[in-house]
Amino acid sequence: VLWEAAIVLADYVSRNGAAFRWPGRRVLELGAGTGLVAISLALEGAHVVATDGNPRVLEGARRNVDGAGQLAGEVALEVFDWNSAEDLARMREAGPWDAIVGSDLVYPGNAGRRC
Repeated sequence: VLWEAAIVLADYVSRNGAAFRWPGRRVLELGAGTGLVAISLALEGAHVVATDGNPRVLEGARRNVDGAGQLAGEVALEVFDWNSAEDLARMREAGPWDAIVGSDLVYPGNAGRRC
């Protein structure tokens, strides 16, 4: 499912690339979903670690990233369960991050979940 906020954020990343100076920046994306925002960031030259709590979702994101063609930056896909102390420690160790982005992080299917 491609959520509307991801479309808006991907567009924002592209339209404001000069202001953010994405090339070479290290970006952590929370809730990567289809990978659209990560792809948009990598097209602008960012080095993105795109995360999602659902490994099956990341399989689809991998297909989308692989099908995106030549990227100026790069995209790594990682499982990140916000309730996992191990996952949190792994993301902290992978930092520091120049930016952390996310869209549609809370939706009816996960709104009651402990985070």
